[in-house]
Parts: sequence; structure tokens; C-alpha cells
Amino acid sequence: MNSKTTVALMIVIIFLVFFFLSKNSTHNLNISNNDVSSHDNIAPKEIKNKSLKSIKTELEAINHKTINSKKASEQKAKKLTYLQAYRNKKFFSTCFWKLHDFQNNIDPLEKFRNYIIEKRHGTALGGGGLQEKYFMDHFNKCKEFLGDKENDIGEVSDYLDELFQSMKPISEEERDLSAYLELHIKRYKVVTRIYEEKEKENKSADVLLELNKSLEIVLFEIIDNLKTNSSPDVFLDNYFNFVEPIRSPFDTIPRLEDFILTNIQNDTNINDEYYLEILIELATPLFACSLGYPCDENSLLTYKYCVYQSNKNACGKTVEDFYLNDLISPNQQVDVNKVLDYFMTNYAQI
Repeated sequence: MNSKTTVALMIVIIFLVFFFLSKNSTHNLNISNNDVSSHDNIAPKEIKNKSLKSIKTELEAINHKTINSKKASEQKAKKLTYLQAYRNKKFFSTCFWKLHDFQNNIDPLEKFRNYIIEKRHGTALGGGGLQEKYFMDHFNKCKEFLGDKENDIGEVSDYLDELFQSMKPISEEERDLSAYLELHIKRYKVVTRIYEEKEKENKSADVLLELNKSLEIVLFEIIDNLKTNSSPDVFLDNYFNFVEPIRSPFDTIPRLEDFILTNIQNDTNINDEYYLEILIELATPLFACSLGYPCDENSLLTYKYCVYQSNKNACGKTVEDFYLNDLISPNQQVDVNKVLDYFMTNYAQI
């Protein structure tokens, strides 16, 4: 046997040995796998396929749920009107502290109870349980806006604002509200420019004078707008938070409130400015109610009086009933009527 034959024979032997060992290793591996599968009665390949199928099904379900949820949100948004979107945005602004407590595992109702006891020096909530009911009704409505507990309050607020900005006013009332809001933004921009100029080291008296003149023009535009504006929301925004913090006597920025107060003083002959501001705050909701603002016993206004201002007499009543029978004295009613007469004569002349 020559050397070439010997080498060839050795190669064949090595190949056979390698083949035998490889086959035996595979056999042992199969036994091991079969031993594991005998526990589960499912082969490894079947386990893998089932897992992938299960994951795919779950992902499809989540995706389907997300799409449906998105469609539902879009359909709900489409059904909203400009006015409803505006009121939703305003309503949610009354929810912040309750939802913040809720997300931090603090019982908002218990916190409110303690607040009332402290405020009343030991006296608990009254109103025959109605105050707690109003509180919880409001809280539950707030949670509806929040949706999932993990949703961020700020993000929900931003969403409601963006949703409102995307809406178009259709009715006359909505167009009036939109026109007022545009003037309000215009006013805010001029006021911001005035304060920015005041903060400059080299501020210009001439620039400030011109900006003040521009602001006065905007304020008169707002007053003219109010004369024919049919939106009750506008009047609540303008007057309900009428009393502003006392400003410095050196602050010469024109205020809408100054013009309105002067006009009402001249018409009603009520010269006490502080008392007149109180009368305006009392008359404004009644005027808004007369224009169609929600003032029933389940309205946000009733909630504010019943819970926020902790007046148990407001619970379960319409705003008008509460005002006329509980809040306003007979003598005060005479002066409130003067302001109401001014509103009815000068504003919302539809």
C-alpha cells in the first residue's frame, strides 16, 4: 500500500469516526429535548411558534384597541362644538388640585373635609350631605377628562386647549365669544409689551406713552364689542373675577375695569368703588343666566358656591334661587338691580 493510499484510507476513517460521533451527539440532544418536552407535552418548536403567535395576537389586540380609542376620541372631538370645547377647557382648570392629590394617592374628599373643619374652626361640612355629593360629582367629572390614572394633568390641559384652538365658531354666540377672545389676546400682547418696556434700563417714556395709547384703543374696542356680544361666557370672564389685586399708585397702565367702573358709576350714581365692585360680581352671574349660561342646580356655578365657597345654602338650588333667596339681602337687591339694569341697557344688545 503506497503512501497515497494510506493517506486516503486515514481520511476515510477520520470522516467515519466524525460522522459517528456527530450522529450520536445529535441523538443525545434529541433525547434531552424529548425529555423536556415530555413535561409540557409540546415540542420546543411548537412552544416557540405558540409564543410568537400569542405575542402577535396581543400586539394586534393592543393596536386594535389603540386605533379604536383614537377613533373614539376623534369622533367625540368631532361632536364637540366650539362653545363646549371652551367650557371643557375652563372646567378642567377647576380640577387641578383634586387630580394632583388623586394621582399621589391622597384622598381629595378627606383633604377637603379637613380644610373645611380648619376654615370653620371645627365645624364639619353641612348641607345634609349635599356638599360632599357636589364635591364628588365634580371630582368624578374631572377624572373623566383625565382618563387613565397615568395621564399627565398638564398634558390633558394642553390637549383640551389645542382641541379648542382647532375648533371653528359656528353659531352667533360662538362667533361673539371668538371675537372677544381675539381682542383679549390683543390686549394681553400690548400689556406684555408695556411691562417689558418698563423693565428696560433705558426705557423710553415716548414708547410707553404710545403703548398706553394703543392699549386704550384696544380697551375701547372691547367695550364696543360687549355692547353687541351675545355670549354669556364673555361676561363671566370679564366681570366674575372683577376685583383685581390692589396695584401700585405708580402703575399707570390703563385697565378695562377702570373704564367699566366709571361708566357704571355715572349710570347708577353709586360712588363707593369697593361696594360697586361687589355689586358687579353679584350682578354678573345673574346677567349671564339671563343670556342662557348654565345656572341649574347641577351647574358649575352652583358647585362653586356650594363647595368652593362652602355655602351650604347654595346646594341643590339654581343660581337665581340661591342669589335671590339666600345670598343677596333685600336692601342690597335694590343696588344689584341698578347694575343689572345697566348691563341690560348697555350690553348684549342682540
